[in-house]
Amino acid sequence: MGTATPTLETMYRVSTGKVQLLPLTKRVDARPLPEVKVIDLKQAEDISKKSAVISFELRHAIEEALQAKAGILIMLNRRGFSTHIRCTRCHKDFFCPQCAVALTFHQKDQALICHYCNLHMEIPSRCPDCQHPLFKFLGIGTEKVESELARLFPQARIGRLDTDTTRKRGAHEQILSRFRGRDIDILVGTQMIAKGFDFHHVTLVGIISADTGLLLPDFRSSERTFQLLTQMAGRTGRGNEPGRVLVQTYSPHHYSIQYAAKHEYSGFFAEEIARRRALRYPPFTKIINLIFRGKDEPSVHDRSIAFRNLLMSDRNSDETEVLGPAPLPLYRLRGQFRWHLMLRGFEVESMAGWVRTALQGLKRKKDVFLAIDVEPISIL
Repeated sequence: MGTATPTLETMYRVSTGKVQLLPLTKRVDARPLPEVKVIDLKQAEDISKKSAVISFELRHAIEEALQAKAGILIMLNRRGFSTHIRCTRCHKDFFCPQCAVALTFHQKDQALICHYCNLHMEIPSRCPDCQHPLFKFLGIGTEKVESELARLFPQARIGRLDTDTTRKRGAHEQILSRFRGRDIDILVGTQMIAKGFDFHHVTLVGIISADTGLLLPDFRSSERTFQLLTQMAGRTGRGNEPGRVLVQTYSPHHYSIQYAAKHEYSGFFAEEIARRRALRYPPFTKIINLIFRGKDEPSVHDRSIAFRNLLMSDRNSDETEVLGPAPLPLYRLRGQFRWHLMLRGFEVESMAGWVRTALQGLKRKKDVFLAIDVEPISIL
């Protein structure tokens, strides 16, 4: 395996001697790691004056890179123009009727779109609750970043790489080829631009919001934030010119951001592994996630309660916890309600056998489905 950001589970196996670590201590041709500057958006007063998206420091760095005819990568791991819209009178937010998520406004399509079930909805002329005609567009996505950059730097050639711009066959490579050939000065994108690319002319990476991943209710959110920032920082300074990374955030003192800024995986690992140990999360335990879903929420809830009772009636170890049932963070997707149980213990084989035994006593119901995720990557 080879990576600059190994998972906590892999590095824990290294620390226990189950995996051998072969560290690479230098970059190719001994190139220096890029300088990383963390910008505290709480202190960046200009963020709401000249630009609602880009701080003064990042604007100045972009101007310098454009003058030097260098490549610029700007990353925000959220697509669309505005993440949601709200009535200015009654403060109603527009949510997908099929999913428990806010609809995202896409300027190009002039529509509200659900990023989970792909529902498209026209922007209403009036609020359906109070009939008020005015709405506030809140939050930012890559489409808005692209628009703001075009306003601030009208002379720059700007491209965007996300799932909205790469739907057509060949569009992904076409955009990258234009950037590689310097037909695009600034490339805006989601995490799609963070991994594996080797553009020698890139000297500046800007991260619009490092908080996006930290807000997700998942025990791996800090790890994923550190990985993404580290991978994004690795896209600059790969040529003869040194690279710079500017990270905008409202959480400048969060350890995942601080260690990523210092290119210090060992420090991040030490702090994160201590938190995982204290909270009994992997790699110190194993998890099985049992997801119940259906169109009738009471039936889904009752089914999860019934399965928990079956598990508890056959419990043979105090070391295995049964957590829940509880609604998943995204508790409704594509018209189906989602509740889950989590089993947490030390031996996944014994937990799996426990689940199999409980399944034998569970009567089938056509309207409720059960998915069993052993050692889940995500619990959203």
